[in-house]
Amino acid sequence: MASTSATSQTKELSELKDLVQQLSQKVKFLREHSVSHVSNNQQSYGSRFRTYNTMKKRDPTCWRCGQVGHIASSCRVRLDHSKRDLNSMRSMAGGKQ
Repeated sequence: MASTSATSQTKELSELKDLVQQLSQKVKFLREHSVSHVSNNQQSYGSRFRTYNTMKKRDPTCWRCGQVGHIASSCRVRLDHSKRDLNSMRSMAGGKQ
């Protein structure tokens, strides 16, 4: 019975080694093909990104005044200050808060 158990374990070990070898080959294949696929996608994305950035840097448009050449954070157009702060309106009412 001991020899049957040893033979069974040897057979099992051999099958496991074969499976590991097959998996290693599959991993190698996938790495080779996925790396080229990813790099192609990155190149495609990179060229679109560079084109978008170039266009964006060329013509910035301010969303506050609509003029080309600057962005809202550096806009010199004054904001409408006719709206008062709610806290100042409460103090002007003179009543309870």
